[in-house]
Amino acid sequence: MERKLISMAIALLVGFLYGTTLFFGVLPTAGPNVSWDGHLFGALGGVLAALAFTRKNAPAEVSLSEAKDRDFA
Repeated sequence: MERKLISMAIALLVGFLYGTTLFFGVLPTAGPNVSWDGHLFGALGGVLAALAFTRKNAPAEVSLSEAKDRDFA
């Protein structure tokens, strides 16, 4: 849930590579031994957990020299 370009690129890559196989696992036609409902609720739970643990008012990044000036380091 960061707004950095590299984090978004990695998330999109992982989402694409993992999501395509997960999508076919969620479909009920994937096979008799595939728990499609487990995949579906696992995906929903992951999204809800990401939203729940995102800090809305995250502090701004501070440089090391600025942190020393403010007594943070």
